[in-house]
Amino acid sequence: MYYISSLKTEPENFLKIVRKHWAVEALHWCLDVVFNEDGCLLQNTNAQLNLNLWRKFALTAHKNFKECTKSKKSMKSIAV
Repeated sequence: MYYISSLKTEPENFLKIVRKHWAVEALHWCLDVVFNEDGCLLQNTNAQLNLNLWRKFALTAHKNFKECTKSKKSMKSIAV
């Protein structure tokens, strides 16, 4: 990939900035693909914000589960 920027910084710092950007993009992609967030038709702003928080909580809980168990299995596979 190529990036064009007027930012004057060291290459190592620029690399950190790009990685942070793609981490955010990956989160948004996951929210859209896993939870179909863009297709949500809620009209109430508070409901949208609350649902967004719960979705992020679920992703974080799943990530922590995988890290703690050192497993590639999802929580769904061990549910009773």
